[in-house]
Amino acid sequence: MMKLSRHSRGVARRCAGFTMTEVMVASMILMLFIGGFVGSFIMAIRTLNVSNNHYRATSIAQNRIQRARSFDYGSLTLLNETEVAIDRHGNINSSGEFRRSTSISTNTATAPHTVRIQVQVRYPVRTGDNLSAPLVVDNLIAVRM
Repeated sequence: MMKLSRHSRGVARRCAGFTMTEVMVASMILMLFIGGFVGSFIMAIRTLNVSNNHYRATSIAQNRIQRARSFDYGSLTLLNETEVAIDRHGNINSSGEFRRSTSISTNTATAPHTVRIQVQVRYPVRTGDNLSAPLVVDNLIAVRM
């Protein structure tokens, strides 16, 4: 809004500027937009972290299966483990944030000369101790006779 003010000679002149109400309304609208952007940014960061952890869990499981391929048939049972704490690189670490389970089984009735390897990896989904449902990777390895 424009206000009229009296100059020293008594001539009316316009004063340019905004009223306090206009400034407050504009500030509130600006704060709403900034709040929306900040909220979206925080949600994007959380989603990025969860997707990174999912990718790491998949890599950990695939690396475990690849390692099993290098073992002899008689030594495969050494890979059995349950809820072992591991770090982001798949190394056993008591303070690791991922949990890995590996099971080795043979099923000669339906698929002779094969070994079934199942790796389950749970990963953090939020800050704290919340872990995801297990990411499961199965594979059959043909046993060389």
